[in-house]
Amino acid sequence: MSVIGAFCVTVMKDVCLNERMPGKCATCAQVCPHSVYALNMETGEMKVQNYNACVGCRICAEFCPSNAIRINPAEPEFVTRYPWTFSTIEEIHHKAQTGEYLLRGFGTHGQTPNFDMITVVPSQIASAAPLDKYREECEMRVVIGENTCENPVVLQSPFVWAAMSFGALSKEAKMALAIAAAMTGIATNTGEGGLVPEEAWLARGFHGEMEFMARHGCDIAGLNCGTGVDMRFAADITRRYRATCGLPVMAQPNAGAPVLEDMKVLYKQTPEEMGEGLMGLLAAGPRIVGGCCGSTPAHIRRFREILDGKAGGARA
Repeated sequence: MSVIGAFCVTVMKDVCLNERMPGKCATCAQVCPHSVYALNMETGEMKVQNYNACVGCRICAEFCPSNAIRINPAEPEFVTRYPWTFSTIEEIHHKAQTGEYLLRGFGTHGQTPNFDMITVVPSQIASAAPLDKYREECEMRVVIGENTCENPVVLQSPFVWAAMSFGALSKEAKMALAIAAAMTGIATNTGEGGLVPEEAWLARGFHGEMEFMARHGCDIAGLNCGTGVDMRFAADITRRYRATCGLPVMAQPNAGAPVLEDMKVLYKQTPEEMGEGLMGLLAAGPRIVGGCCGSTPAHIRRFREILDGKAGGARA
């Protein structure tokens, strides 16, 4: 919700029609629902009569025929309007008008999460509330699988790094998350893109997806879409999976790296080009191979042709 008095109103006099020709325009006063502007009926001059009344709706700026009005937040929008900041509203308008998402690099466009954004619902806490919160110890330690498996996962705090794979994150970022997990006693995760060799050592009590899946009865470990997961990268990931656990591996790489053209993501690797990397992928030891983003029936047909000529090959 907007906070009254949290916005600065600026009228650029060198652009304003009323400033150059008093009485010519009074659009801002007519459309403003909060009487921020006032027209002097004697002189025809327009002025801002009440800055504190502005709620940042920007209706005046939208209707101004000379684009002379600027409304800027006096405080951060994440304080005064969150979550409906103007960047969020503009993105919603863009999606509604075009049916497309805004594509960005370097992560999502939004506020960095913080503890003030976490809502704790007491009714969902399993244990009873402390009798005296000032004297009774609060235990943050969490054990996952205490009564269901031989080697439960023990966390000093109830937090787990999300599954962000190597490829979506750099090697340095993965190593930094592993160090943070070790220092705080929480768990980290490999994601779909495999394991950086140094990551397990840095995380010490490292808990990876492959080990978790094998422990909990999964029959096969699969990898598919991810940033840069082409045939060669899929072969590398397959080797890492096989080194981490004994599950059979299914590999479904993309048809090359994605290319952005006219706001559309395209995969341009042809069936023949993708097939050239199949033997290298098979050498890594997957039991099942296929294709993900950009692959077509023609790509899979090419795989089948190559596999038919290789005795004892994998299944496609």
